[in-house]
Amino acid sequence: MFGIFRRRTYLVHKSSQLTYVAFSVLPALVMTIFCVYFIFDNGELILKDSREKPMVPIYELQQSVANLETDDCSPELIAEVQSIKSELVLLTKSLESGYEETIYRWNSTKRVLYLVMASVLMCVGLWALIYSHRIAGPLYRIHKNIDEMARGEDIPPISLRKNDEFKDLAASLEKLRLKIRDKENANS
Repeated sequence: MFGIFRRRTYLVHKSSQLTYVAFSVLPALVMTIFCVYFIFDNGELILKDSREKPMVPIYELQQSVANLETDDCSPELIAEVQSIKSELVLLTKSLESGYEETIYRWNSTKRVLYLVMASVLMCVGLWALIYSHRIAGPLYRIHKNIDEMARGEDIPPISLRKNDEFKDLAASLEKLRLKIRDKENANS
């Protein structure tokens, strides 16, 4: 598994490999931006609703309780209204505390999402770089062998690594190398 990390140089043809990496990362980046916008926008709407919706009935209850207080009320009714007001204040504080906890959890979730999305983008980029080397490496080697053959140099047998692409092209070049070598031997 870790054999892929033994290579010394991953960028043998920088422009094509970096273009490949960029075009691999670009769709993931666009999708990430869309997801971040969609998730965060909806999360903010949910937060807003979680703060406003429970408070509306509480405000209405506070108004109703305030309307119950009049000068001609009995002391028992006034004591009951004061008790309800106190409970409403406690309920409001409890809801606000819960909302603060929700905000904390939402911010934690956003941080995790940022980290996950950044990790995914880095993994896509790394994968694209490794895979691009399986393309660019053999092409670099084949190009180098063709140049050596064109200069009339004898080159060793052409073989590629197990996971490299363009093995059929390397096999064709190996046939050509052998044919040229046989022709040179026949002429000698």
